[in-house]
Amino acid sequence: TRLRRDLSFNNFVMVDMNAEIGGTWFANSYPGSCCDAPIHLYAYSFEPKSDWKNTYASQAEILEYLKHVCIKYSLYDKIRLKHQVLRIQFIKSKKLWSVSFKNLENQNEFQEDFNIVILGTGILRSPKIPREFDSFEGPIFHTAKWDHDCNLKNKVLAVIGVGSSGIQVIPELAKIAKKVIIYQRRPSWMLPKENKSYNVLAKLGFQFFPIFQYVYRHWWYSYFEKFWNSMRPGTKTAEMCMTRISFDYPTYFKPKNDE
Repeated sequence: TRLRRDLSFNNFVMVDMNAEIGGTWFANSYPGSCCDAPIHLYAYSFEPKSDWKNTYASQAEILEYLKHVCIKYSLYDKIRLKHQVLRIQFIKSKKLWSVSFKNLENQNEFQEDFNIVILGTGILRSPKIPREFDSFEGPIFHTAKWDHDCNLKNKVLAVIGVGSSGIQVIPELAKIAKKVIIYQRRPSWMLPKENKSYNVLAKLGFQFFPIFQYVYRHWWYSYFEKFWNSMRPGTKTAEMCMTRISFDYPTYFKPKNDE
């Protein structure tokens, strides 16, 4: 987007193996999927959005925002959807990158040369189901490939892992399931989400007085910079946070029964 908008540079192409743009925000459509950073901080600085619904925007809202950006800056004509990168090799004699592609619709493979290749694949692009679950007879799926046709209401569910996706999906499953069993290597430190909604006045303020949104975004930036040490074991900030969390645990972790 910045290449086209700021530099008027159009000689580029983007590749995505999915059927639509969005990357993780297209793939991860599980219940409760949302941004785990305040959306006014997470969104593009050059394309602010004044009417975000909540502090932590949902997957669907973020995906629509990304589509809006692609349409506004005419990026769809530069994106090859349903294309997979097979190989990348630097050709010294040409001083170019040779990239091999596969069209996932017709399975055709082809090659092109580029001066610069930028990788934006992410480290968790391909979901993996361990072989140990091959003998499981019930439905099994990854949060990144959620089966929306599977009826989970009043079922006994097992959730493996409490990473970012697990933390988001577990509360939603608990609302409909008969029982949710969580398997984790080690407990995580948890805080209430506090996903507050933006009222009409806030949205209008951001819309008609962009400086408010600019200041709000940078306030969030400063807030997280200030509390960065809370993620580092042994620091005073981390100890203060752990003390606070331990004190508050009983107020937001209430068992439904004695089991």
